[in-house]
Parts: sequence; structure tokens; C-alpha cells
Amino acid sequence: MPPTPPHADGSWILGATRPLLRDQLATYGKAMRTHGDIARFRVGPPKVGFTFDAVFAPEGARQVLAADSAHYVKDAPVIDEFRHFLGDGLLVSRGDRWLSHRRIAAPLFTKRAASTHLGTINAATRDLVEWCAGDAAAGRPLDLHQLSMRFALHALGHTVFGDDIVRVAPTLRKVLPPLGDHLKHRALTPVRTPHWLPTPRNRRAEEIRRTVWGVADDLIAARRSSGARGADLLSRLLDATDPDTGAALSDADVRDEAIIFLIAGHETTGSALAFTLHQVGCHPEVQERIRAEAEAAGDGEFDPEHLPYTTAVVNESMRLYPPAHTVVRKASEATELLGYPVDEGRIMAVSIWGIHHRPSVWDAPFRFDPGRFEAAAAAGERSRRSSAYTHLPFGGGPRACIGEHLAMAELVTAVASLVRAYRLEPEQDEPDVEVDLALRPRGAMPCRFAALG
Repeated sequence: MPPTPPHADGSWILGATRPLLRDQLATYGKAMRTHGDIARFRVGPPKVGFTFDAVFAPEGARQVLAADSAHYVKDAPVIDEFRHFLGDGLLVSRGDRWLSHRRIAAPLFTKRAASTHLGTINAATRDLVEWCAGDAAAGRPLDLHQLSMRFALHALGHTVFGDDIVRVAPTLRKVLPPLGDHLKHRALTPVRTPHWLPTPRNRRAEEIRRTVWGVADDLIAARRSSGARGADLLSRLLDATDPDTGAALSDADVRDEAIIFLIAGHETTGSALAFTLHQVGCHPEVQERIRAEAEAAGDGEFDPEHLPYTTAVVNESMRLYPPAHTVVRKASEATELLGYPVDEGRIMAVSIWGIHHRPSVWDAPFRFDPGRFEAAAAAGERSRRSSAYTHLPFGGGPRACIGEHLAMAELVTAVASLVRAYRLEPEQDEPDVEVDLALRPRGAMPCRFAALG
């Protein structure tokens, strides 16, 4: 058995720090082409920074996320940063806390439960269509990224907080982008200053954290004291109990779950929608098929179950641009992976982007081709792709994203609604991409919307 995975290129002093900060995807792509299934990266100086193994093989993803998941925990420098700023919710919690909260929350996120939010989602998509009307009439381009992020916060915010989101959305829109920048900086900094050290960067970040937590605490306190309940997730979390123990969530627990679901969910959904709309606009034949499907689906009150081609388009876009581009775990005990020993404490980074762009996994992996998923859906194979760990936009294994059904409902209905109302004409052929909390567009994505009918 080889002693270690092959080492990725880097400088003697800083290892791969600069290439990863400059262009993580290109750096991973080079390592995947050179070394294959797995490569070791060093961030920072020897004995001062840290190392991690990047995994590019579906079988490696299956082992880390599912088959051998008992040997890996959700613990790494980037996870610690998420936990500090976003709370100890399902995305980052561990052990008994995660298991208990998962039991409580799981019934709220089933496919059937997600369908109960279709009225809220369709109302949000009608707002989305209306937002575009003035610029479409004037012939002005809209920024797909800005538009998609606004919609994602609007739709998911109403789903999580109900109508209360209206008064807090402006605050969240202001603070979330700098919070994402800070998390990215902290995650790839070899030597991180303690959060309590009053550097200018730390003070700004702590102010943002207090703002976000304060917004959630105020909403929860008001809802708890009034006794008012609705169909939103906040109401359901306040009333939910562990089916095994009967225990309810504390207000702090509810805050952690609501914050992390809203922030991580809106970031990933917004980015996925922006990339999907851009791809749709760049492929007129795809746009026409979506429009025909949407018009045949009825009066605009969409159910994703009746939009299989649009669903295939969204799945293919998330293959090309997976919002959750990397899934990080830490070995809790010694094990092995893909023929290499894994020491206790080793950080493993499963590159979803790498698996989605690997030629041995996908034919012409950089080509946009919804037919891959259309054919799979017709054959009833959509779930098999995920179980084979070749298509993982929502991760995999027991800790796969709990909000998958809700996110897909938002994405599919938004794409169908916009394409039914407008012809999309992007002003750039390829989007510039950056790695942040999610894989997201770098800068604006100008697109003209021509009203139809």
C-alpha cells in the first residue's frame, strides 16, 4: 500500500495556498488530470499550515460520504468557521446533537412536505417575473446573479420565516456577501487569528454575526411570545419534537437551524439559478423546449413533477456548476481510502466539481447537455446517478442536503416561470466563476429579457 497520495504542485514555503486562492477549480482540475483519483495539498508553510487530501473519484466519494461515513466526521477548519458564524445547525453539527436535530427536522423536508410550500414558491416566482417587466420593456439588461440571489432570499425567506422576511430581507442582503468573503478568507488562511482578537477584519465579521443572530433571535422571540403559527419552517421548528425522546428545540437551536438553512440555502440556490438561466439563454433550443413544457403545464401554478425536461436542465446545470462544489470531512480514526492509508485527523475534501467534470465519468464533461438527465429520468435512473456518486449537487450519504426537494422546487418553478414569460438573451458566452460559500458567478451576468405575448 503506498504511504501517501501523490502531492499536488506547490511552492516549498506556502504549498498550494496561492493556486488554491487564485483558482481552486483550475488547481483541482490540474491535480485530477495529473494524479487521478486523489491528491494531497498543503496550505501554508511546513509544520505550520495544514494538509488535506482532495478526492476526485465517485468511489472515493461513496466511501467517505456513505459506506465508511462512520470513520469520518464533519470537522475541519472551514467547518469550524461555519459553526462560529452560522451556528451549530444541521449543516455542521455532529454526534448526538446532529442525530437528534436530524430526527426532528427530517419530516419537515420530505418531498411531500416540500410540496406544501408550492403555493409560497409560485407566489415568489410571480414576483420574480414582475421584477423583470420594467427592464424588459425598456430593453435594459438585468444581472442574472443579482436577480437570482434576490429571488432565492425572497422565496426561501418566506418559506423559512413567513411574511416576517419582508422587514429583515434588506438587512440580510446587506450583510451576507461580506460574511461569505470572510468565511472564504478564514477557510484558506494557514494561520488564523482568534476570533476574539480585535483586528479590523475580525471586528467587522463579529458585527455581521451579531446582526444575523439578532435578526433570527428577534423573529423567534416574537413568534414564541405571540403564539402565532403558520406553514413556514420557523413555526414548524418551534413546534417540532424528537420522535424518539419527545424533546423540543430550544430557541437557540431553532435559531441555528433557521440561520444556516436560510444562508446556506439561499446562497446555493441563487447561484444555481443564475448559472441555469445563463445556460438556458445560451441554448435557444433548450429554451424553446422549456417554454413548450411550461405552457403545457397549465396556468403558471407549477408543480415540478409536471416539468421533467426543466428538471433535467436544472440537474445538468448543477452538474456543470455544482453550488456545493466541495464536501469536507475529517477522519475520526485510522482507515484507508482508494488504496491509501488514512491517518486519524486527516482532512478529506471530496471535490464534487471534479467528479462532475471527470472524462472517465461523464462524456464531454464541459458540454451542456440536458439530454443526459432527460434520458435518465425517462428510464427512472435519476436516483441511481446519485447512488453511484457521479452526480452530487446536494452531496450524498446520511448527511446529504436535507433541503434538496425544496431547492429543486424553487429552481424548476423559477426557470419555467421566467422562460414562459420572456426570451432570455445573455450578453456573455461563458460566465466567470469563483469559489465562495457556494460556486458562484464572479461579477455581473448581464442578460436581456424580451417579453413574450
